[in-house]
Amino acid sequence: MIVLIPKIKEDGSIAIWKPMKEVDLLTNQFEQGYTDNMFCFTSKQPKWSELHKGYLLKYDNTPALPSIKNFQLVSSTNGTLIKLIQYRRRCDNASR
Repeated sequence: MIVLIPKIKEDGSIAIWKPMKEVDLLTNQFEQGYTDNMFCFTSKQPKWSELHKGYLLKYDNTPALPSIKNFQLVSSTNGTLIKLIQYRRRCDNASR
């Protein structure tokens, strides 16, 4: 999954994206490699675990149950991984 969000202007105002032609659509700009005016987040891919015989995502040392619905949206900016949002099923014994 890819999530594209227009960047905020330097003065703090929200950039309004109103494409006049199909070529100006955010998705088309992304596919052409023009990403300077947008944030690009992707779904972090789970890794196979031989121990659990399934795919797992790490959730900052908090217990999570395996679920097809678990996901993390991340962006790599200047080699730094930025986590935007994550969703996971929690274990019953997890602190709330």
